[in-house]
Amino acid sequence: TALFDTVFSTKTPVLQLNDLSTESQRNQQNGLREMLNGITHYVRNVNAHEPRIKWIVDEQEAIHILETISFLHRMLDVCITTKE
Repeated sequence: TALFDTVFSTKTPVLQLNDLSTESQRNQQNGLREMLNGITHYVRNVNAHEPRIKWIVDEQEAIHILETISFLHRMLDVCITTKE
């Protein structure tokens, strides 16, 4: 979470989804950051803190999770690096 919060900050970002010049663009940046945090909490943290046998995901839910991750990857692909 701290990594996403730092990298996708609207004040001093490392990666930008857009030029952050309008409130809507800053909202998009924040939304991407929150979605990345959300999918991490929903998928990674569950598996990291409980045995996998306790987390039951049916096929349709797995497809939706993978679609969300795919969308987030597409958004990361269009981000602009602001720091070396």
